[in-house]
Amino acid sequence: MIGSASLQKRRQVIWTPLFVLMMACSCRNAVMRPSFFAVAFARTIGGSSWRSSHAPFVVGGLLQSRGGSSSSSSSSVPFPSSSTAAFASTASESSTTSTPAAVIPNEVELRELAKSMAGPHWVPNADFGSLHYLWTGPPPSGENPQNVIFVLGGPGAGKGTQSELLMKEYPCRHLSVGELLRAERETNPTSPNAKLIEDCLVQGTIVPVEVSLNLVQQAMATSGKCCYYLVDGFPRNFDNLQGWLTHMPPQHIYGRAALVYQCQNFDILKERILTRGETSGRSDDNLASLQKRLDTLTRDTVPVVNFLDECGNDENGKFYVCQIAAEGTIDEVWTQTQSHMNQIMRNDILTANARLMQAIESQNIPLYASLMDSNMFDDSDTTTTTSSDTDTDATAAASSRSVDLDAMKKMFDQHETDGAEDADGGLLPSIGVVTNAEFQLVTGTKANVSYDHTFSGTQVRETRVWSHFPERGWVCIHFFRTPLLP
Repeated sequence: MIGSASLQKRRQVIWTPLFVLMMACSCRNAVMRPSFFAVAFARTIGGSSWRSSHAPFVVGGLLQSRGGSSSSSSSSVPFPSSSTAAFASTASESSTTSTPAAVIPNEVELRELAKSMAGPHWVPNADFGSLHYLWTGPPPSGENPQNVIFVLGGPGAGKGTQSELLMKEYPCRHLSVGELLRAERETNPTSPNAKLIEDCLVQGTIVPVEVSLNLVQQAMATSGKCCYYLVDGFPRNFDNLQGWLTHMPPQHIYGRAALVYQCQNFDILKERILTRGETSGRSDDNLASLQKRLDTLTRDTVPVVNFLDECGNDENGKFYVCQIAAEGTIDEVWTQTQSHMNQIMRNDILTANARLMQAIESQNIPLYASLMDSNMFDDSDTTTTTSSDTDTDATAAASSRSVDLDAMKKMFDQHETDGAEDADGGLLPSIGVVTNAEFQLVTGTKANVSYDHTFSGTQVRETRVWSHFPERGWVCIHFFRTPLLP
């Protein structure tokens, strides 16, 4: 009798040449797509454990090992492929149809355009008191561009659920491209786009980019100011990406990151979609549309995510692709989402603190006033109450009113100088050395930045308290200093 190990080895010996021959026959333009033979090979060499961590799976049309790198890129994102997911469900859902992977159109031009998606003037690996961060200040023009975070993932991966949680915790607006399309279809049922949108939703295909972009632009214009727009379900293919880079002006809109929700378990996706379909009324919440949408995801969206990841990982990378495992509970996925979002917020708050220190050093009162709350020393302390939406709106209104620069200069002289005078009798700013910096995010709209500040022979522990306001962004609402022993 042949032992299981020997049988396993014999299976590999028998099937390996057959597999190589079969895959060679299925190659097109040197890009391999999974077929029945690839899965049969995996099942044969793996026996009953073919879905283990070493089983091959498909990412963007390339055969890989879980956790390993593809033959063409080390930054692949393990989305669920429709083929792998289908075989994980039932053999009857398998298909031998080979679909070519997406090809990057005008790759050189697209890569050049992608460089301006994030702030081209941003400074990677900036340093503040030994804290390293991405400096994300405004452009030289002084404009304050809108920030966009793309939210991507398969149907049922939890994009909408996590986006709603982000809106509750952070200064975000959620713009679901799918919801915008469905609203457009229902609001204008006789328009030429209504039938086109319905067909695309049911078939799991992608709506033309000009239709989606127009709706996104309208939604951004009417939804009010915020810190981050969560654009859910975009870009889904290279046409989407090229349209965004071409028509969304980089001087007004910066792409910050992509939150990519990965769920490789087809049964979980199936259960979520069918459960949602019981009450959603959506025409695409069914098993047939799920299969088609997963195929579209693998063929069109995964290569876009890989492209963005490559662009973000170059020597000047400023765009983050955040990979999030979405198989777990809502709370488990939320923990990962918060971790990535906190990193984005950390960059912006440390940037604001660094700009404030620059304003103090250069005695730039207008810049100082734009980053400080003029009422921070008022007895009423109106700028520290953000416990509800009503309070937040009132606080933002108070903080966005016109600033009296003379009053800010007086506050500057009183709190940001060390008492020494220059040759003209003006007070010198408390310029010094910053070390031992620490960052603490208290809530999604409040943070503390603390550091040792040494100036004119004095050493203090300085803490700046930051809060976010829709009209002004990050504003220092309070600060205090504690003397350090010599």
